[in-house]
Amino acid sequence: MATVLRSLERLRRLVLPFASPVGLTVIGLFVGPTRGFSQPDEPLSQPSAFGWGILALILLVLFLLALGYGIVRARQAARLSCRLNESEDEKKKLAEKLKQENRRFDLMSDSLPALVGYIDKEERYRQNNATYVAWYGHPRDWFHGKTMREVMGQAAYAIAEPYIRKALEGEFVEFQLESAIGSVDHAFMNVTYIPHRSETDEVEGFYSLVQDVTESRKQDARVSGVLEAIPDSLFEVTDSGVLVNCHANKSQLLRGSAEQMIGSHVKDAFHPASSGAILRGMEEARFKGRLVTIEFQVTAAAETKQTFEGRIAPTETGAFLVIVREITDRKIAEENLRQSQELLKQTGEMAQVGGWEYNPATSHLTWSDQVNRIHELPPTYLPTLEESFAFFPADSASIIREHMAHAVERKEGFDLELPLTTSKGSERWVRVIGRPTGQNGKVTKVSGSFQDITNRKLAEQKVMEARLEAEEQAAKLRAYTRELASKNDELQKAREEAEAGTRAKSEFLASMSHEIRTPMNGVLGMARLLLDSELTSEQKEYVQTIQTSGDVLLGIINDILDFSKIEAGKLDIEPIPFDLQVALDEVVDLLQTRVHEKGLELVVDYKPSTPTQFIGDPGRIRQILMNLINNAIKFTHEGYILIEVECLHQDETDSRIKIAIEDTGIGIDEEAQRKLFQSFSQADASTTRRYGGTGLGLAISKKLVELMDGEISVESEVGNGSTFWFALPLPLCKESSSETTQIPEWRGEPVLIIDDHPVNLKVLESQVASWGFQVESYLSASEGIEALAKRSHEGHPYRFVLLDDRMPDIDGMESAKRIKANPEIADSQLVLLTSSGQRGEARVSQEHGFEAYLVKPVRPNTLRDTLAILWNRRTAGDDHRPLVTRHTIAESKVAVGEQPNPKESLAVCILLAEDNKINQKVAVRMLEKLGCKVDVAGNGVEALEMVQQFNYDLILMDCQMPELDGYQATAEIRRLPDKRISGIPIVAMTANAMEGDREKCLSAGMDDYLSKPVNADDLEEKIRNYAKATV
Repeated sequence: MATVLRSLERLRRLVLPFASPVGLTVIGLFVGPTRGFSQPDEPLSQPSAFGWGILALILLVLFLLALGYGIVRARQAARLSCRLNESEDEKKKLAEKLKQENRRFDLMSDSLPALVGYIDKEERYRQNNATYVAWYGHPRDWFHGKTMREVMGQAAYAIAEPYIRKALEGEFVEFQLESAIGSVDHAFMNVTYIPHRSETDEVEGFYSLVQDVTESRKQDARVSGVLEAIPDSLFEVTDSGVLVNCHANKSQLLRGSAEQMIGSHVKDAFHPASSGAILRGMEEARFKGRLVTIEFQVTAAAETKQTFEGRIAPTETGAFLVIVREITDRKIAEENLRQSQELLKQTGEMAQVGGWEYNPATSHLTWSDQVNRIHELPPTYLPTLEESFAFFPADSASIIREHMAHAVERKEGFDLELPLTTSKGSERWVRVIGRPTGQNGKVTKVSGSFQDITNRKLAEQKVMEARLEAEEQAAKLRAYTRELASKNDELQKAREEAEAGTRAKSEFLASMSHEIRTPMNGVLGMARLLLDSELTSEQKEYVQTIQTSGDVLLGIINDILDFSKIEAGKLDIEPIPFDLQVALDEVVDLLQTRVHEKGLELVVDYKPSTPTQFIGDPGRIRQILMNLINNAIKFTHEGYILIEVECLHQDETDSRIKIAIEDTGIGIDEEAQRKLFQSFSQADASTTRRYGGTGLGLAISKKLVELMDGEISVESEVGNGSTFWFALPLPLCKESSSETTQIPEWRGEPVLIIDDHPVNLKVLESQVASWGFQVESYLSASEGIEALAKRSHEGHPYRFVLLDDRMPDIDGMESAKRIKANPEIADSQLVLLTSSGQRGEARVSQEHGFEAYLVKPVRPNTLRDTLAILWNRRTAGDDHRPLVTRHTIAESKVAVGEQPNPKESLAVCILLAEDNKINQKVAVRMLEKLGCKVDVAGNGVEALEMVQQFNYDLILMDCQMPELDGYQATAEIRRLPDKRISGIPIVAMTANAMEGDREKCLSAGMDDYLSKPVNADDLEEKIRNYAKATV
């Protein structure tokens, strides 16, 4: 009996929420009308058809109570039967009583719509109500003894079987069954199994309660669809604040899902922003006893605030119904409307526009606040129509009165501009617009705008005055125009004169260049020939001075010509593929002698990550480098010059390269820096007197950098040296590669660098480390030797030691002597880096134990090749080879085919067309030294005659000659019918070096161009290009 009561109590708890008034109210809210919120004083709505399902559940509970009662009575009857065995009469009475109880049980169970039965532990039906007959269509007795599988069918039994097992094990089981049952093809059933235990607490079977909830499920689906369709979230909260029912369309209101939050307190179920507002609303609704409305904001995941409106109504049971709707869009629309209205108001105030409306039927006139302000009246002022006319002068009042009458009578609008006097006596102009509207052919109102246009009227007056003044000025302007036309005529004449002057200047420069280059060719050519002859040391020094001075003079001429080209806009940039590192090395090679003569340290830091292959104008870049490095050498007396190359930006096709020349020279003050890149400008006059120069180098460099779309600047401080830098955008050449070649065998090998110059030391560290070595460095030779000994003692000696030759504590030679004298460290291979490069120094370094001798600045490729040669020698056990120098490296490259074969002597026949006797001698001597046979023609006529009489492989043609110049002579040769003669290569060899001279020569039919003074190497190169060489 106790088991049955516990089972019934559990069912009672399941049914109670739906049977309670609050539960019925919630159901009514979901499926019935919603007038409970709109009419808070009316009683809440009653449950709809869905409530009949709830009533069925209540009947089920009543049945279970009756069933339990019957079971108890049956057990009592059984005990009585045992006690009365002795009396047959008593047995009959008990049997009759039991039958009556069973009939009573059958009557009660048959009255219920649910399927009620009892199944024993063998899963056979022992009792069932009449509902089974209706569902399955079999007589009542048919079910007795049948198994559940036979009655339910295989499909339904397969679903119920796990729950049957649990019930027979003594568990109270509830589940839902969706299957075909009896004569119904598809049904939803709520199934409850209640175990039945014997007096010994053994499970003898279980009671089965099966209720058809198909219609309820359909109703639930309809209700869920309605709830999903509405934008509101609905909650039922007890008086103590516990959430008992919920349908949340806005998940951000709750801390979890709706199912998880049922049974939680509002403070725990809702987020803080919403829970506080809901609790305060409940308190207000309780106090007022009616529906209240609240607003609150919740911060969404994207940090955006959402606004919600809540309506909270108390119920008869003391609980609360809460409906929450998001009103964010509405609030935004309200705010936009408020801002629009505010903007309209502000616009009206700024434009001084107000509105008015007149009702003819009531003679009522309404003004906006702005119209009152225009009249300088208080906002509360309410005028009549006639009072409004009084603010206008009499004639203006008549006009507006007439138009107002026409608007009412004839439906005519008006737009007037009239003077007005305010209540305070201010004179103003206003624009009054009126438009009549009405219905049924009758005007019901006239409305419009009222605008203060005083400022516009004043402006129009000023415009009128200005127009009159402008007409006066126009007359003056016409007179001035006539005068200006006269001046323009004068300017045109001045311009023509200036252009003529420019042409004269260009012609003068060309003439000057030709006149200077012609004798310079003789001077420099003879000096070169003298240097190749046997001279005493004193004579050689004199000739070198002549050549150096001539080169300086030629540089000055070139600067002047370049500057002239730049000023005329005729200097072009010729982009071609080139190697920037090679171009830099060529400039350094030319200048390092001057650097060493001044005792300076020249350091080149070409960053390992910087590409080398570009497309640009290497000649112009070399020219910029020559100018900047020459300046650094000129103004630096001691210390160093650092040339640093780095890549500022690089992608697949383009790069931006920065080249900086840093020196420890005299420095430049700020005032001088501002004019440093101007033409013919140096720091000051004393600088020019002391150091010389034209002052054009930096100006030309700046122009060249700008022509290449770059930038150039200087950073300097007096007494602390200068840093000139320029940055250029350079497209990458396809063969561009910034990777450093490494030899895998020496990766991680230790290298020691000793150099007292910190800048040079830093550059060497970066270069050597980029090849894979482990680098350690010291500024002091004594510290370096000590580190060398310590590492050797630890069993990890340095493979290479790079030593500077000049150091304050111990020089390079002495350091090598000490290293080789110590057997523990003597095995390291020594490389001497010298700044002097004096004759005989290489031999002395080898005697001190050096295996390589390199002159600074050392090219990275040269240093890397040197280390590779030493590495391979040591690996092969061949340490007694000659000293490695840059010449050794060059020879080793020739041996493997990296360099061209030695120059072959030229056996070609050349016709030299030159009118200057000295230049004839110079050219003939140069050509004869190259092995050429030379004939000389003194002018173009002679050249034309000789080319037809003798066979020549090449013609060197001067351009300016008497009788027939080089251009004319070339044209005549090209017109000769004999193709052998007319096709002879002709190379211009001229003192004309201005922009366009090369093109002029090529246009005349010449094949190439050499400018005087002619460099012997350039001459040889041209001859080899155009004439066939013989050994």
